[in-house]
Amino acid sequence: DTNDYGIARHPAWSPDDQQIAFWASFDVIGRTGFARLDSEYQLVFLNPDDMSYTIKLRNFYHLDQLYWSPDGAWLAFTGNYGFSYSDSSELWLYSPGRDELISIGTGIFWSLAWSPDGDQLAALRCKDVLCEQGQEVILFDLVDVMLQDK
Repeated sequence: DTNDYGIARHPAWSPDDQQIAFWASFDVIGRTGFARLDSEYQLVFLNPDDMSYTIKLRNFYHLDQLYWSPDGAWLAFTGNYGFSYSDSSELWLYSPGRDELISIGTGIFWSLAWSPDGDQLAALRCKDVLCEQGQEVILFDLVDVMLQDK
């Protein structure tokens, strides 16, 4: 429905309970039907004590859940940056403390999960666009990711 409000999606409490990260789109205001699907989202951090917020990332589309690393240093998510449609998306890591964004993979990812120590990220990736050929488990070692990004 058309409304005067944006959309907020996928809230995630930080492990230290100091902030809530979520995706917000103000681009949807005044749009109806399928036009709302192709909207830009921003990553927002909300302080639950005083309800103040900060927008950190912009220009993302077709996003999935936010997954905090156990130590709160990283957020993992999938989505498209800078364009609205693609048969696949990128897997991203974002460090709020360092304001650092890293793309670590491309594909159709589902169900991200951090290891208990936060050193690895597991993801399910479809082997084809419709997942007809099944899925595979992909493991990303955070140390290797940081070395490749340098």
